[in-house]
Amino acid sequence: MPLRPIGSASTRTRPDLAPFASRTSDWRTSEAASRLVVRQRPLDDLVSSSALEAVEYAPNPVLDVAVHAINSVLMLVELAVAAHPSRLAHFYHPLAFGLVYLLFGVIYYLAGGLDPSGNPYIYPVIDWTKPGQTTLVVLATALFLLFLHVLVVALAAGRDALARRRRREDLARRPGEDTRLRSENAAV
Repeated sequence: MPLRPIGSASTRTRPDLAPFASRTSDWRTSEAASRLVVRQRPLDDLVSSSALEAVEYAPNPVLDVAVHAINSVLMLVELAVAAHPSRLAHFYHPLAFGLVYLLFGVIYYLAGGLDPSGNPYIYPVIDWTKPGQTTLVVLATALFLLFLHVLVVALAAGRDALARRRRREDLARRPGEDTRLRSENAAV
């Protein structure tokens, strides 16, 4: 059963949720932010780590691991344990985030932004003085984002299937107890 936001039809079937109905927009904002972080962060870590390795620039390797590797692992753990809905139709969220980052990079370049070494780019692979290479990197990144999105949706579907199986096994072990929500009972 898909998770519905608080404040939707579920408050009519679950009057105990009515006091929380005003928090619908907060929940939706949190859900969208979570989808962005879980999908975008591993890609950002991969690109930035690859870019830094390409130029052999790592001012603090311990910090680099802490910022990129540990954060990506934590995002995957969150995906595994949090029941945020993940649908293929939400592919535009990470692409929109990538577009905002792309616009930032273009503005940074056009405004004359420089890195600590005096280079006109944030990462060497996204250097707007080489528009052909940068365009290719941007398109490849967009395709990779779509692949990551499909992978995250598949992992979430596996997580949900495992949770449903565990729930059925728990109900089978405890005859007479029905812990399902009223809306799930109506569907049976």
